[in-house]
Amino acid sequence: MNSNPVKSYRDTAVHSSNAADIFIQCYEEVIRLLHAAARAMDQNDIESKTQYLNRVLTFIVHLQGTLDFTNGGQVSVWLDQFYRLIRAQIFDASAQRNPALLRQAADYFADVRKLWEGVPAVHSADPAGKSLHSPQDVPFQIPDSSAPANVPDTTGTPSRANWRA
Repeated sequence: MNSNPVKSYRDTAVHSSNAADIFIQCYEEVIRLLHAAARAMDQNDIESKTQYLNRVLTFIVHLQGTLDFTNGGQVSVWLDQFYRLIRAQIFDASAQRNPALLRQAADYFADVRKLWEGVPAVHSADPAGKSLHSPQDVPFQIPDSSAPANVPDTTGTPSRANWRA
């Protein structure tokens, strides 16, 4: 039995959720961590800020890794660009020591989370319920204004010019 009731609750929630619910939970955690990192930055707590941002980046890399470019079409491409933009913004915020950029990134995630909330739960014919569907499988309205239009080109080696420790 799990001695941590919060972890137990989260584990149960994940196992009983559909894919869209799991993405919403991930987005909520990213939003929470971005705000925590911004607060840590405000307090000049570099160690905590770094820990929060490392967790955020881990979530984003995982979310990006779940994209299905073969079947996901325009949604996968848009989400990939969104995640790239947010990662670049996080690096900029950290380098510039600008907590407002982290709060803005959290707002962007909140906007996209609303899109996930609009994705209906899709149940498959699989009696075990193992076949989960993501927004790439159902209509997903891509917004025009959920993120800035300037998505960094990350096709080559990322530039690290002007980075500060």
